[in-house]
Amino acid sequence: MGQDYVVASLFSLFTIFAGLGGSLALSIPRDPESSLQPRQEACENTPTSRHYWGEFNTDTNYYAVTPDTGGPPKEFWLSVVEGPYAPDSYNRTCMTFNGTIPGPTIIADWGDEVIIYVTNNMASNGTSIHWHGLRMLDNTLNDGVPGTMTYRFRATYLQYAKGLFGGMILRGPTTADYDEDLGYVARLGAPPIMYNGLINGTNSFDYSNEDDAKYVGGGKKFEVVFEPGKKYLLRLVNVTVDGVFQFSIDGHNLQVVAYDLVPIVLYTIDSVQVAIGQRYDVINRNAGDITGIVRYDAGSTADPETESGVELSTSCLGESPEKTVLYLSFDVTNFGGGVIFKGKSLFLTEYNVVPVEAILVIQDISNLRLTYPIYLHGHDFWVLAAETGLFDGDTTRFNTANPSRRDTATLPGNGYLAIAFRLDNPGAWLVHCHIAWHASQGLALEFVESQEAIQSDDGSVRVFNDTCASWLEWTSIWEREDSGI
Repeated sequence: MGQDYVVASLFSLFTIFAGLGGSLALSIPRDPESSLQPRQEACENTPTSRHYWGEFNTDTNYYAVTPDTGGPPKEFWLSVVEGPYAPDSYNRTCMTFNGTIPGPTIIADWGDEVIIYVTNNMASNGTSIHWHGLRMLDNTLNDGVPGTMTYRFRATYLQYAKGLFGGMILRGPTTADYDEDLGYVARLGAPPIMYNGLINGTNSFDYSNEDDAKYVGGGKKFEVVFEPGKKYLLRLVNVTVDGVFQFSIDGHNLQVVAYDLVPIVLYTIDSVQVAIGQRYDVINRNAGDITGIVRYDAGSTADPETESGVELSTSCLGESPEKTVLYLSFDVTNFGGGVIFKGKSLFLTEYNVVPVEAILVIQDISNLRLTYPIYLHGHDFWVLAAETGLFDGDTTRFNTANPSRRDTATLPGNGYLAIAFRLDNPGAWLVHCHIAWHASQGLALEFVESQEAIQSDDGSVRVFNDTCASWLEWTSIWEREDSGI
């Protein structure tokens, strides 16, 4: 398949280009309702003023306004390679960016322009890059496709099972103050049974069969040194393919200030449950598990004894929607017009609705006893309800008073998940289970939103069609083994 080149450029929050041979620098779709705004030179964002970001702050309507930093682009180079790695003492074949697990973290300020070059050096694997959590506003062609592709998008707002993933941090105002940003803390695992997990790509593994040649030793727990009296921002990311984690630090409380790129009114808790694909920003408040070590003395090397752990919730529903309050300073209009379940007035007349031949509602949930992390491309959504049992059409239980908003939510076992989102991003968008092999087996669907309003230019369509043709030709020699998602 040769080499894949991905070039990214971030104007709003992010914008990505990928290259196809001598790739084209095509125009970037611009949101007509948003605008780039000059940002003052002195960015006021200190340990005691995290609410501010220059002349902007957490009250800024980031759906409509984006700072213009005016500086040169920030460039990153990523190489996709495959080889043997032993992040927890046990050797296995992994896919990596730049030979590390996780890959390098892409860090940019709100409004920066960023260029990312990605080269695929794997001999027998194609890959596509999906920028999880970014809306791809008016840019559905670049949400992630297989093969060599020119990605280009503005972020208004992975073969990862074997290690091919990395973090992306967009720095901006926060709803609570902190002293230092520790970056993201990635929690990893791999199928079919997760015997161990990693924190930021490392852990120790007590393997009983040390005669196994793949057991090479050398694994260690993730460590970070805290300075007494300081507050640290931790960005939690669950990048497993099948595993929900309960994150806690012995003797500390956590302030939750954001999830899935959505700022919220902070609340304090002793642990956070992170489902697959979810992200949380938390701030530490004071001085059989996958564990790391927090040290207040950089010279200390002894492993501490863990105190009593937190009680693990078996419902796997994540944080209660009633507990999380969105941080919004602008007016939010409640839904109007109503919805009639299984009725004829499902859509308001002013919406551009693509007609379908039938609506299929499956109410037999006897075989759906697992919980599923559901991820929506192209949007974040309001979580109106997440309950066990059949959905009987009663919407009076829905939470419509500033409900939780995110892009990944948990569908309860033997239950239902009710979500709502604004139809403001024309495109073809995928919604799927974030358990990797569930999506691979077909637990996914695609919906077409405002088809006539989908924006594209001749160059983009040509590159897209050429990419699909090249991918189909390259994959024709391989036996198909999944749904292709």
